[in-house]
Amino acid sequence: MSEDRRPGEDDSEGAEPLEEVGPADCEAKPTMTEKRVGEISNQGVAESEHRSDDEVAEQFPIEMIPMVPHPVDGIPVPADERHGIAKAPPFTYEHVVCVEDDRKFVEVFNEEIDLYVQRYGAIDSRLDKDLSQRRRFDDDGKEVLRVEITANGVLTRFGHRVMSVGNLYRLVRPIRERCVHYKRQVFSNDEVTDEKAYGHKIVFRNCTFRRSVGGAFMSLRDEAVYACDYREPRDEASIEKYIDEPDRGRLRSRAHLHLLPLFGVTGEPSTYEPPTENGTKKGVTS
Repeated sequence: MSEDRRPGEDDSEGAEPLEEVGPADCEAKPTMTEKRVGEISNQGVAESEHRSDDEVAEQFPIEMIPMVPHPVDGIPVPADERHGIAKAPPFTYEHVVCVEDDRKFVEVFNEEIDLYVQRYGAIDSRLDKDLSQRRRFDDDGKEVLRVEITANGVLTRFGHRVMSVGNLYRLVRPIRERCVHYKRQVFSNDEVTDEKAYGHKIVFRNCTFRRSVGGAFMSLRDEAVYACDYREPRDEASIEKYIDEPDRGRLRSRAHLHLLPLFGVTGEPSTYEPPTENGTKKGVTS
């Protein structure tokens, strides 16, 4: 037994072979390459050979491709056929909800001060005496409309961003704060040794809330994240647009009661009702 292997230790990684992991995890340990007595005793000569193209072939396994008639000409085409080139989405405020949107800022309500301090640090006493934070609800229980300002109107006092309100200040934050689960790293590319050359620095963007089967953080590089319920703090605007509103529409449409035409067969109208427990339709007696 190798000294690197502990008794009872399972060396099977259990990870996806193409998952994105850190630099240290890309190196194979001796215990991952050795074989114990009896592990290959049942293999024949053919199984002991390794062809040079095996490594490439493993990435492109032979699979059955389901074929369906094309809706225009009826010629069989792959069911998962794609049209056009799949391009990586651009890195923008709209495509990656994980990043902060600091093009605009909004005021921080008095009820949010404790949470604000947790994220941005303690407030200096000299700034605290000049603050004038409003409450989120008025005396009638109605929610107060947040004040929005552009980034040009933001001032920095004692390490905190504020807006001027007469002779006082009011704490502000980006209209969409950065998600606490969004993490980034920059590593060097060993294939491009020149630090000033394009491609030397590789940026890793990850969501630390979700992990792969092997335990690696979910990669966000070249990915579009339009909305996320895991986000902290929540972004109500994107959640409403991409999650809540579509869900409400689908639930209220009762789409499971609509039968669509397929292969020239006429679908039933939207008044279709599923059979009852005794096998009859509503309003029909046997």
